[in-house]
Amino acid sequence: MLKLLRDGTVAKLFKDRGMKITIGETESETYGLITSDVQVRAPIRAFVKTLADAGVSLDRIFRYRSQFRAKCISKLYSPELGVTHSVDMCVWWYLTRFGFDQDEAAATRDWLSRSLIPLVNGTPLRSDCSTIKQYMEFTPNAEIRAVDDVYWDQMITLSEICAETV
Repeated sequence: MLKLLRDGTVAKLFKDRGMKITIGETESETYGLITSDVQVRAPIRAFVKTLADAGVSLDRIFRYRSQFRAKCISKLYSPELGVTHSVDMCVWWYLTRFGFDQDEAAATRDWLSRSLIPLVNGTPLRSDCSTIKQYMEFTPNAEIRAVDDVYWDQMITLSEICAETV
């Protein structure tokens, strides 16, 4: 699988089939940097770079970082956990029954209308990114914005090092 990923086969098939992707990460201090770099950050960037290098356009890739945490989530998960994958699921599944306030529900609808809903409906993804080295950020205060990926070069280098060791 890694060979097919590295040599562009997966990206070519992705492009030829007209596929789209929503791919991202959550921000949390809970997990070690090494583990998150090797298991999440570097592979995501390497995959997205392979797609872009194969000619997959930015409107078919929605790369994101979620740092949003509705206030009501603290009833379910300790605030010290930050925004782990399970906390992130409350947004993706639009679990407003846990007590999202009006602003949180509106922000979550906006986020989903840019990412998951277009992916499921086969309509254009709504990203404001102008380069593959940017991603969409859902901030702790529910803002949605395109930001430069400060980890991009470092994580691409790490992915290349990891590929050499396989």
